[in-house]
Amino acid sequence: MRVLFLNSEAELHHNGGDKIMVLTVEAVAEDHDVEVVLPLDGPLVDAFTERNIPCRVIPYPIVRRRTARPWAAIIYALQLVTSSLRIWRYVRRRGIDVVYSNSLGVVQGSVLHLLRMLRDRKHVWHIHDMIDRPRAINRAFSWLVAHGADTAICVSQAAHDHLPIRADNLQ
Repeated sequence: MRVLFLNSEAELHHNGGDKIMVLTVEAVAEDHDVEVVLPLDGPLVDAFTERNIPCRVIPYPIVRRRTARPWAAIIYALQLVTSSLRIWRYVRRRGIDVVYSNSLGVVQGSVLHLLRMLRDRKHVWHIHDMIDRPRAINRAFSWLVAHGADTAICVSQAAHDHLPIRADNLQ
């Protein structure tokens, strides 16, 4: 099985989502072929390269608080479409079976899932984030989690409880 990991940044903080990403990729790599795609170059690229894990930079936008501003949202939406298509081509070309998104900020996998572009491939979404405000964004992400992933894994009970929509795919 070939698994593609997407992350919201290329930094390597020794706690939080980046550390979990490295540990998860290492664990999955024991039994499966794994590849990592990051939105930009940074220490995380070096960390995977040192571990002999294929890592490539394909620029894609990440949801940030400033994305909620009207003009920023329009620009983000345009970048989201083009980056999702780039990732979809990568998935097809590399024969990827599972797309693993390591943050709510990485929505490209859910876009591909919603548009049925992944077809027989799976999308797993690992949720570390808790979005309080604006409330509409929290509800939108909850809907995306419920409908844009085959499996959603929350890093904690608090992250799980923070999503206002309950879904069968949420663990």
